[in-house]
Amino acid sequence: VKEVKILVMPGGEQVCGKIVNENPAVTVESDYIHLEDPRLVGITMTAEIQFSLYPTGIDRQKTTVLKIHRDNIVTMADPDPEFEKEYIEGTSGLIL
Repeated sequence: VKEVKILVMPGGEQVCGKIVNENPAVTVESDYIHLEDPRLVGITMTAEIQFSLYPTGIDRQKTTVLKIHRDNIVTMADPDPEFEKEYIEGTSGLIL
């Protein structure tokens, strides 16, 4: 499993964390990814994959999941039981 670092700014908040690539069929172009627009993710994907984002500070203590679907749509979900069936608004987009 290849780990890549990521910097995400959802809703104006700056969250530093890392993405864990859980699917070896997916190629990550860079170890450092900066999501200037949280709707865009600059990676190359060859199959559906789910990433886990582990925050390193700020007020957010939860783990966020970035999921990249086969149709190149990116969605962000919060696995917190309170929101487990909800997707965070404004975080879906196309792979660059």
